[in-house]
Amino acid sequence: ATGESWNWEGNWENVPDECGEGEHTDRFIDTGEGDMTLDPVCFGSCENCSEETVLLTFNLDMSDVDTSPDGVFVGGGGTFGNPGDNPMSDVDGDDVWTLTFELPANLSTDYTFLNGNCGDWSCKEDIGGQDCAVPPYNDRHIDLGTEDVTVNACFAVCGDGSCDELEPPDFGEVTFQVDMSDIDLENYVDNNGEAFYGVYATGSFDGWAGWGTQLYDDDGDGVYTGTRELAEGVWEYLFTVNGWNGLVGNAPAGSECDYFPDDEYANYGLTMGTEDIVLDVVCWMSCSECEGEPPPPGGDPEFIAQIGAFAGDIDYGMAFGFSPDATD
Repeated sequence: ATGESWNWEGNWENVPDECGEGEHTDRFIDTGEGDMTLDPVCFGSCENCSEETVLLTFNLDMSDVDTSPDGVFVGGGGTFGNPGDNPMSDVDGDDVWTLTFELPANLSTDYTFLNGNCGDWSCKEDIGGQDCAVPPYNDRHIDLGTEDVTVNACFAVCGDGSCDELEPPDFGEVTFQVDMSDIDLENYVDNNGEAFYGVYATGSFDGWAGWGTQLYDDDGDGVYTGTRELAEGVWEYLFTVNGWNGLVGNAPAGSECDYFPDDEYANYGLTMGTEDIVLDVVCWMSCSECEGEPPPPGGDPEFIAQIGAFAGDIDYGMAFGFSPDATD
C-alpha cells in the first residue's frame, strides 16, 4: 500500500485472485522461526515485473580526428537522446572516450557518436556508405542479449576495434554547386525568424541532416560551392537554406535530374566511385544553370538620349538611341 493506508487514505493495490486470500483478497505469508526475504512482486500483480538489465560500454577511439573541446557524446536511436545528453569521458587522456549504460536486456537500438555538443547533429560521425550504417540516418545499430557488452569503436569508421586496427574506406571528393541568383537571400527570414546564414547540400550521405555540407559564395557571383568526401555508392541529395528551418531545394519532380523519377521524393543524385567529381552548376530547384536577364523585345531601343545646344535665339536639338532592328 502507499500513503496512510491503515486509515485507508492514499492508494492500495487490488491483489489478483491467484495470489490473494480471504475476504479482502490480501496477500499472505506463513512465517517460520527464521528471517525471510520475500520475492519481489509488481504493485497490483502476482509477478515480478522488474526488467532484466545489462551493461553496455562504449570505448570510442578519437585519435584519427581532432577531438572537439566540448567533448564526445553518444546520442540517437530513440534510446540515447539528443546531442549533449550523454557525455563520454577520457580520464587517462589517451583520446579513447568511454561511457557505460544500464539498458534492458534484449534491446535493439540505433546509436551514433558525436564529436562536440551540436544541437543540429552537424557534428555526428559520418559513416554513410559503410557496412555498419543503417537507415534512415546512417547511425550504427546494436542488438543486446542477456550478457554485458563492450563496444570498441573508431570515430567515423565501421568495425570493432581501435583506429589503428581498422581500415577506413576509400573516399573520393564531390563538389556541389547551386546558383542562388534567383533567391533573395539578403532579405530572407526562415521559419524560426532567423535571417539567412547558410546554403547546404544534404542527403543520404549524412542521414538527411539538413545542415549537411555548407556551401559558400566566395567570389560573390551567386553560385554556392562546397566539397565533401563520399564513399563509393549511389547517393541522393537536395539543397537547403538555413537547413530544415528554411527553404528546401529539390530537383523538379520527374525531370532529367530527378535521380529516381519514379519515387515521390524528387531528389538530385549521383553515383560515386573513388575519383573526385565536380557536379554541374544548377539553378535553385532546376536541372540547369540560371538564365540571365532576357533581351529587350525586337525593335525597342536599348537606350535613348537627347542633346540640346543654343546659338542666340536658335535651338539645336538631337535625339538618338539604339535598336537591334534599326536599318539606318
